Amino acid sequence: MNTVAAHIDACDLATPADHDNDAALAAVAAGRAAAGRVAAIETRLERSNGNRSALEAELASLRRAVAAGRAARDALVTANQRLVVSVAARPCFRGSGLDLDDRIQAGTIGLMRAVDRFDPARGTEFSTFATPYISGYIHREIANTSRAVRLPAGQHERLWRARRQAAEATQAAGEVVALEDDVPREVPLSMLLAADSVDSLDDAVSNVQDADDLGDLLADDAPGPDDLVDEVRRAEVVREVLAELPPELEQAVRVRYGIDAEQMIFSELGARCGVTAQAVQLRERRGRRLLMHPRRLRMLREVW
Repeated sequence: MNTVAAHIDACDLATPADHDNDAALAAVAAGRAAAGRVAAIETRLERSNGNRSALEAELASLRRAVAAGRAARDALVTANQRLVVSVAARPCFRGSGLDLDDRIQAGTIGLMRAVDRFDPARGTEFSTFATPYISGYIHREIANTSRAVRLPAGQHERLWRARRQAAEATQAAGEVVALEDDVPREVPLSMLLAADSVDSLDDAVSNVQDADDLGDLLADDAPGPDDLVDEVRRAEVVREVLAELPPELEQAVRVRYGIDAEQMIFSELGARCGVTAQAVQLRERRGRRLLMHPRRLRMLREVW
């Protein structure tokens, strides 16, 4: 038993031949028209001061038509589930990353939209009208849920066409043709890069010892114990070197570069110390010149 037949038998679906599509579609259209008139009749009924029996009778008739239309809509959706399953099981949707059950669910939503928009007066077969809706909603669901990095629905379809052209070119040439080599002009390279598959760090790995998932194979960028020790030693040496400077020069250097202090510009530090920005700048320059002493430079280079 193939996949389509299995799903139809499991759901115990009716066939379109078992259900009068034309009568159901007419009832749906009548229910739509009646729903548009219910509000107007209710408003007239509220404002009426005379004989209300005729309006009440018309309102009751419209509500029955609306209820009949909803029932016919549900029956029509159920009766055309075979069409949804057949479209969802098409080869073009296989390998899309969306299960058949999910494709059927998306296609059913498209079928419901087709029922709501179908106009029997146009003379179009309902199956012909509904198939693009079913297929379109399946395409949209694939574009929204089958990828870790979502692509817009329009770009997803363009990429799909590009891949199909590359497959046809591969078959015609007898050798593998890369997608980038046979991509249409309307497909930008940025879309190809975004379309690359994304692997989850939680994906299980079975051929690597001491690794349960893909994340265990990635290098840890966190600093190790030796790096932390070196960082602490560098901070201590910088403090020792700065402590040898005169207090006003040490303050200028520390605040200018944010060393164990809030980083400020010359004007802010000058306002706090009661001097001009130029005076603070001169202090910072003098402090940097003193830090260039050979002994202090040797202390700093030992830890860097």
